[in-house]
Amino acid sequence: MMEFVHVPKEIYERNKLVILAVDIMKVGGLPFLVTASLKLDLITVEYLNTMKVKQLTEALGRAPRVYHNKGMRVVTAMTDNQFNPVRGLLGSADLNTTAANEHVPVIERKIRVIKERYCALRSTLPYPRLPARFIIEAIVFCVMWLNAVPSKSGVSSEFSPRMIMTNTTLDFSKHCKLPFGASCQVFQQNEPTNTDVEHTVDAICLDPTGNARGSYKFFSLDTCQRILRHQYTEVPVTKATVQCVTAIAE
Repeated sequence: MMEFVHVPKEIYERNKLVILAVDIMKVGGLPFLVTASLKLDLITVEYLNTMKVKQLTEALGRAPRVYHNKGMRVVTAMTDNQFNPVRGLLGSADLNTTAANEHVPVIERKIRVIKERYCALRSTLPYPRLPARFIIEAIVFCVMWLNAVPSKSGVSSEFSPRMIMTNTTLDFSKHCKLPFGASCQVFQQNEPTNTDVEHTVDAICLDPTGNARGSYKFFSLDTCQRILRHQYTEVPVTKATVQCVTAIAE
């Protein structure tokens, strides 16, 4: 069980009204909706399948829920003018857009930091090309760890944005066992169990789920699907594994 982190109630009381900075970030041609709260400094990111108004509205509607769960309310979303089509579709939140050719500095800086972290992570991977799922999970991985550290521009030097919003913290012994991109054999629960079907599958580690069991997300090289497992064995990255990942990405 994860240890409950007690956060002073004053932090919530002083930040009941939340202002979000919002923008679209593209990495490897993939679009992501990125938000950052101005005081709490919590970053959220969501991959967008399309850039249509309906999906933008739905994604923007999901972003405030994490604040609502803590008794907070998003009152303003600061964006550039590409979000004008969703004006009036965000409920009680006011959409504050910039003029033409202007941007919101706060979110622009956050996006730059996320991209820098992604580039640093990408440089450690042995795969010449990455499948789209790898890129998506790498961005989630970078944002998760950015939120896990107390922010200099946040409301607390002791509690990270993630601690404030979830009342939990990441455990090194559980959530840092595997590096992103590690080659693994992951346990596969077969039914029935008394057959000659393999009980492990080849997979690439993506990122920790952050749950109490220390489960990880993996990319199955057999099905090209994301799977969740808490039983695994790290193995060396072979030339065949590199070739397999590269072929999937092409």
